[in-house]
Order: sequence, then C-alpha cells, then structure tokens
Amino acid sequence: MMKKFIAPLLALLVSGCQIDPYTHAPTLTSTDWYDVGMEDAISGSAIKDDDAFSDSQADRGLYLKGYAEGQKKTCQTDFTYARGLSG
Repeated sequence: MMKKFIAPLLALLVSGCQIDPYTHAPTLTSTDWYDVGMEDAISGSAIKDDDAFSDSQADRGLYLKGYAEGQKKTCQTDFTYARGLSG
C-alpha cells in the first residue's frame, strides 16, 4: 500500500523542482550610450569607433558626451584620491 503512494509523491516532488527557463530570461532594454561612454572613460579605455559596437542603433553623440563627462570626472581630485585608495 505504501509503495503506491511513494512513486506519485516522488514524481510530484521532483516536478516541483523544475525551473521554468523563461522566468529567468534577461529582459532586453535599450543601451544607455551616455553611460557606456562614461564607463569607458573612467576605466581608461580609448574612444571606440562605430565598428566596435555590435549595435546598429548605437548613438555616437550620446556615447561621446558620456565619454567627455567621464574624462572630466577622472580629472577631479576627490575621484582620483578615491580611486587611489581602492587600489
């Protein structure tokens, strides 16, 4: 009698652990080219040309504005001091 309940119970428990692959799928959002430019400048990367981007919708103007802003930040004394402390 007990064996009749073990198999269905085990099947129920195992199926309850199944992961739906679509619940953890990344959501596609548009790229913030201003932030990309700023991060490149702060990290010390050279300005990227259009061929470096895999996105045909890349906004070069926003990227360059962000890059310029990132360069300004790297020249601020408190930023360079904090970066030096972080190693």
